[in-house]
Amino acid sequence: MSEENEIYQINKVVSKLPRWFKNGHRINSQILINYLKLEEEYENVEYEHLAEKCKHLRTFKTNFDQMKNFGEKNHGKIFEVSDTNITLWKPLKKEIYLHYKNYKRELSLKKLDYKFVDNENELVKSTIEFFSKPEFWKSTIGNAPKYFVHVQNGGHHIFGLSKFCAFKNISVEEYISSFRYKTDGGTTRKHIADLTSKSWIPRKKIDRKIREQFDNWISKFHPNYNLDNASFITISQNKKVNKRKQKFIDPETLENNLKLQREIGKIGEEIAYDYEINRLRKLGLKNVEKYIEHTSRLNSGAGFDITCLAKKDHRYIEVKSSLNNNLDFFITENEYCTLEQLGHEAFIYFVHVTNLEKKEGKVFMVLRNPITELKANGDLKPIAYRASLDKKLNTIKEVD
Repeated sequence: MSEENEIYQINKVVSKLPRWFKNGHRINSQILINYLKLEEEYENVEYEHLAEKCKHLRTFKTNFDQMKNFGEKNHGKIFEVSDTNITLWKPLKKEIYLHYKNYKRELSLKKLDYKFVDNENELVKSTIEFFSKPEFWKSTIGNAPKYFVHVQNGGHHIFGLSKFCAFKNISVEEYISSFRYKTDGGTTRKHIADLTSKSWIPRKKIDRKIREQFDNWISKFHPNYNLDNASFITISQNKKVNKRKQKFIDPETLENNLKLQREIGKIGEEIAYDYEINRLRKLGLKNVEKYIEHTSRLNSGAGFDITCLAKKDHRYIEVKSSLNNNLDFFITENEYCTLEQLGHEAFIYFVHVTNLEKKEGKVFMVLRNPITELKANGDLKPIAYRASLDKKLNTIKEVD
């Protein structure tokens, strides 16, 4: 391409960028902003994942094509595409990042539908919520987290991702489904630093015991993490920290009187697990086992059975198994609440166990965002009640 044509393309885009970031309803704006959000979360952005994020845009393909090609009537060249990988056109990178930074700053100044923690006690509470959900640590933290809130209570150490801990009164499930992109990490880091009147301290400069505790903690679920990337703000607690009670249930005692159903459920989960392995292999991924965890073997109270964290496709899967292929099933309050909070990343896999002895069967239906679908197209009937009596009734007597 001639230098003159390149300058023309650059000037065309530079003149449009302010409008694209100001008017987010434009199709080109949505494509570019969705790309930048994906790029923030992942190292590489592939076409199929941008297309999935923009699937609500009927003319996505046409508009995207005009954003990657040169031409007098194109929207302006923004992207380079190599095989399936998408990058920003190099001459415009700095300009685009500058506008995106201003765009995120303006968003943070608008009226928010969430609240940040107001004091250290609320920050501790948020950190405890994060630390009490080990089944979500890997998916919430991502590939290269840098800032962590550290709560120290005597010899006990609790760590939480700063971007989550800044939010007030939300669950980890709600963060994953609704709050992850409400603000950027810079805003939350600054809020925590201002709130505590402390500076973020690099790992190399923190106390050796804290460093060892952090290294042991994060290496369990993130073995390839670059430890020296981490920085901390520490909150010391003299009083006992009341940790959130975790919903860990011994799988061996779960539904003790329902041995057959437990066996069906166990086989169904194995079938669903194998289904996920094969699904990822068909997508061309290698070493697919590293993306999948059989969560229910670690925590029967997680609210789902299998976690799949394949690059841009995160799935929290509840498995419903039976000896037939009907769609009648039981769902616990914990499963209902967890799947509802996880929203678009929640799934139910329905498994028909065709041969119990040979452990054979198939996944015959996959339901995404299942609670929304149940509310719209299904039927939910309460069949049990939680009950309690006034503790004052502590003597045996007849109550008329």
